[in-house]
Amino acid sequence: MRHTLLMAYDEQLADRVRELVQEHGPADEKRMFGGPAFLLGGHLAVCASHDGGLLVRTDEQLGAWVGRGVATAQSLPPKG
Repeated sequence: MRHTLLMAYDEQLADRVRELVQEHGPADEKRMFGGPAFLLGGHLAVCASHDGGLLVRTDEQLGAWVGRGVATAQSLPPKG
């Protein structure tokens, strides 16, 4: 017998992403990576993941965005 495990995802995040993506035109929505993925013209644009994160398609500015995320994390006090 085959079982399919479906991971829950942050529905509020997905709703916010859905609204923002639709401002750019009609988007197809498919379940990928544990959450809803939004495709524009058949290309993945963004996906709300099962752990509350986002998977996004980026351009040459990726390094700047990663740097911002790292700087934010480093500015926070350690947990524990």
